[in-house]
Parts: sequence; C-alpha cells; structure tokens
Amino acid sequence: MCDAKVLADVRADISGFSGDLGAVGHALFVKMFQRPGVQDQFPKYKGKSVDSVKAEITAHGKKVVAQLVDFAQKADTSDMSGMVADFISLHTKNKIPHASIAAARDDIISTLAAHGMKSASWGAFLDFFFGAIKY
Repeated sequence: MCDAKVLADVRADISGFSGDLGAVGHALFVKMFQRPGVQDQFPKYKGKSVDSVKAEITAHGKKVVAQLVDFAQKADTSDMSGMVADFISLHTKNKIPHASIAAARDDIISTLAAHGMKSASWGAFLDFFFGAIKY
C-alpha cells in the first residue's frame, strides 16, 4: 500500500494541475526517446523522426500520463488491482520489459515538474507504482 501522505501530496499536485496532459505526455516521450534504444521499443515509432510522429506520440503520451494520474487517484482502492493487471497485460503483450518502464522514473518526475506538478512525493509514488506493476 502506498503511504497516505505520499498519495495526498501527489493527488494535491494533480488537482492543482490545469495544463494539457497531451503536452505533458509528448514532452515525456520526447525526453525518453533521447535515451538510446528507447524509441526502438515502440515498433510504430522505430526509425522515424520524433517530429514525423508528433501527433501519435502526443496521443500515446497523453494516455500514459492520464493512466498514471488515474492510478494515483485509485491507488488505495479496490480498482487498483484491475488497473495493475491491465497495465501488465498490455506491456507484456507488447514485450516491453519492466526495466524499460521503470527506467522512465526520472524522466517522468522531471517532465511533471516542468509542467507544474512539483511534489517531492512523486518519486515515492513512482517507486510504489513500479513495484505494483512488476512482472
């Protein structure tokens, strides 16, 4: 179970956010794709310039950030187990190693901070999240 104070801090950050999740998601994926080999783990983006797939990256990034936000909102509810199972199923089906997802931790924190979500609790929340989705 995630620490109640961590969840409260992260949820306060989320409730105070008035930006565009698509912009956050796009920025996250651009940052992640700067690391060698990350973009190649996404077959539909492999070998393409980030600019040429901007719309797709924005849409996918928005979905990823929205799912992370949803997970934070439901992390202490019974909905969490179903969300975790769905996440694991999708990523194992697409052969995305858990280590690749967990490697995005610092990128997620810095991208959220750059878009106004600056709670120091994001690190602890992501540690909980990555532990919950371990496969």
